Amino acid sequence: SKKGEYVFSASQDKTIKVWETATGLELLTILGLEKMGEYEGESKDFVIVAPNGRIDGTKEGINYVLYMQKEKEIVPATEYWDKIYTPNLLGRTLGQDF
Repeated sequence: SKKGEYVFSASQDKTIKVWETATGLELLTILGLEKMGEYEGESKDFVIVAPNGRIDGTKEGINYVLYMQKEKEIVPATEYWDKIYTPNLLGRTLGQDF
């Protein structure tokens, strides 16, 4: 980042991690998703996950990647949408508006 507050790392598995420079703590993981099946290639779907369980991203991306356990049943993360979804999670974490 411009002021050196954050470090971004990218991986071949299409994840980007955001780290706080001062503490070395991981702040966010960003997943870029590819469309699967008949229309393989780039997609605009993404998921951002914070260590505290808060998420952001496209609803399609979140449904594709994240599932939660409810008692003994696995359910889509969107079932907990009102508890975990945080719009502009990246901007809020970095103190900016995207």
